[in-house]
Amino acid sequence: MSIIVKIPEQPKKLGIKEDIKLKVRKTMGNQLVVEDHPDVDIVIYPDSSKILALAKHRTNEEVYDTQDRLFLLLRNEGIIEPQSVRSGYVYGSMEGQMFLNEDYDMIQLALLGINKFILEEQPYFEHIEEFEKAVDDYLTEPTAIDSTPLGEVPQEPTKGSIRPGWIRGPYGMNMMYRT
Repeated sequence: MSIIVKIPEQPKKLGIKEDIKLKVRKTMGNQLVVEDHPDVDIVIYPDSSKILALAKHRTNEEVYDTQDRLFLLLRNEGIIEPQSVRSGYVYGSMEGQMFLNEDYDMIQLALLGINKFILEEQPYFEHIEEFEKAVDDYLTEPTAIDSTPLGEVPQEPTKGSIRPGWIRGPYGMNMMYRT
């Protein structure tokens, strides 16, 4: 018994029918750089059909995990070849080769996949930003319970732990330790 699969004929160069908003700039070398993610810049190389994820500030586990999630999504969406994901030629980067398909505009599909990734990551970074703002507010504007009232500090001849006349320095008390 055989199974018959009928695939409808596709129009030439299918494009995206969806509006997306990304902060993308084009470099002098004709690469597209997506700068929307707080941890990584995502570079699309149209000539060599590659996608490269570069760390924005510093390379750490968070950046690696972000790159890993990006290429996992692009792999699951069928945009990149799974076996091509590897370390990039720039320190702390990761790259993958896009599939070559004449029926689809792969650059538009890559931008659509990157947009989907950024939209999935957005709630996490909004939460981190709110948390950091709450910590800053807690430290700069304490409640009445967490603060002491300002007032006059009485004057005394000696205050604090550093007494006048005591020698402070690396060799100040060395005469006490003679053998």
